[in-house]
Amino acid sequence: MPAAVAKKQVNESSFNRMIVAGCAMALLGAWLGFLCLLGQIPAVFTDEAQFAVYSEEHLDSVGVPFEAHFFKGAVASSKDWEQKRVQLFSPTTQRVELSDADLNAWFNAGFRPAFNTASQQPFQFYPRQPNIYISERVVYLSIPIDVSIWGSKKKWVLFASGSFVGEGNPQFKVDSLYLNNAPFPFAGAFGSSVLNALVNVFRGAEDYQSLVEAWGRIESIEIESNRMQIQLR
Repeated sequence: MPAAVAKKQVNESSFNRMIVAGCAMALLGAWLGFLCLLGQIPAVFTDEAQFAVYSEEHLDSVGVPFEAHFFKGAVASSKDWEQKRVQLFSPTTQRVELSDADLNAWFNAGFRPAFNTASQQPFQFYPRQPNIYISERVVYLSIPIDVSIWGSKKKWVLFASGSFVGEGNPQFKVDSLYLNNAPFPFAGAFGSSVLNALVNVFRGAEDYQSLVEAWGRIESIEIESNRMQIQLR
């Protein structure tokens, strides 16, 4: 083998090893960064006015708040949500208005996660009742998660922001997805799959199947203030 050819092959082999090592270091750095952010609790706000005050005090060099945050919606004290629930499940209803407070009261009363607390798996997670906050443009969803890792108890929060898109069969389009302060990469592509996996935990709830059936009848969802205007077929 000519010396020039042998030297070229050695150089190419060294270059390939450098590429592999660089990719491995980048992945390791990203994973360590995710774990670091996972240990930080995000800021929680009850309305956008409260967030506006906070954001003015916590801006980074490019003028945006440097911490992850989410909004926690109110819980209705009245039982109005029960009548709206009946309307939503009725096959003759054509339009229902639900506020975020109505939805949160409903979630707290009727949606209990189905999981096996006697499991001996080293890693276990238990999602709790979700919470919704509705603004003029964005819907915020947060799900508290109790986590057990080799017996060590932790409390995490998965929170997503997005909007309902499409007509005839509207879908929730995820714009951002965080676990505590740690952002999920490619949230737009994989966020819906993550949320669907968590929502499936509530399949044992009394209203779960009825809600799935009602969702299939939804023609459109419009957001007005902190309310969903749901048009049914």
